[in-house]
Amino acid sequence: MYKIYSRKDLVMGKIAFVFPGQGAQIPFMGKDFYENYDVCRKIFHEAEKGLGIDLKNLIFSEDIRLNDTRYTQPAMVLVSIMMIEAIKSHGIVPDITCGLSLGEYSALNASGYLDFMDIMKLIKLRGDLMSSCGEKYKGYMAALIGLKDEKLQELIEEGKKHGIISVANYNCPGQIVVTGEEEAVQWAVDNIRTYKGIKGIKLNVSGAFHSILMEDASTGLNKEFHNLSMKDSLIPMALNFDGTISNDKEYIRNALVEGIKSPVHFQQCVEAMKKFGVTTFIEIGPGKTLTSFIKKIDRGLNTFNIDSVKALEELIENLKDTKEEL
Repeated sequence: MYKIYSRKDLVMGKIAFVFPGQGAQIPFMGKDFYENYDVCRKIFHEAEKGLGIDLKNLIFSEDIRLNDTRYTQPAMVLVSIMMIEAIKSHGIVPDITCGLSLGEYSALNASGYLDFMDIMKLIKLRGDLMSSCGEKYKGYMAALIGLKDEKLQELIEEGKKHGIISVANYNCPGQIVVTGEEEAVQWAVDNIRTYKGIKGIKLNVSGAFHSILMEDASTGLNKEFHNLSMKDSLIPMALNFDGTISNDKEYIRNALVEGIKSPVHFQQCVEAMKKFGVTTFIEIGPGKTLTSFIKKIDRGLNTFNIDSVKALEELIENLKDTKEEL
């Protein structure tokens, strides 16, 4: 197993695997892993058979269904798990894991709490339930940029006069996501400058995720989740629900169920992982969203992004070079 060292001070630190959520998906993601790793092809076809979805056509093409919550969720988690298997085949394993919203289910796999197909079936259900809630209770989300913490609560309280609104994500300094009913969320976007923010951006999502409008999805997921047998693991997770670190499988299960209707405390998760001893974060999956958040939280942290076979090869070379320096 590799341990990553900082080139700056050569102090050994812990590794965190972190996983992006819905919105990071792109066509053809993970295709090079499918083409270059037998283990990736094996689990890909296992997922296709188990879920009854033509995943190859869905992911390795310009299929518009990739942006439909029902399909986005299993596609994203499958691709992340393919990448996990490829990375682990080189002896690189995490000391702790964390995901952003949907990414928590990839983290669940990386830490070893649930079998692969149990996760895939669970995440397909999650996508179906959240999509149904989005159709039943039309909701919206928006990123609020440059809003100070002390002004956030003022904006939320005033926004509640226009409908349901709450915080969905505490991503990093200067970026908060709100969720709720259309009129309230639109009011927050239109009035952010009044509260000394920079701008508000409505997000292209199919529902008010991480809000009380997802109550039905949380209830449905809870029933199925408790039918699954979770394993014990020594690799903890930093949990979005409250920003704490745990390897208590029942606590993790409940945190993920509650997380559908509760805020994502990603910044708090990063701070907790720093205290845990993490100095290196490896983002696994398409895009560099989490890498950007982590650098805004603490520019001194080491970050890598694995979204291609080439990026994985570069990480392996970096590890070899660092070991030689020591």
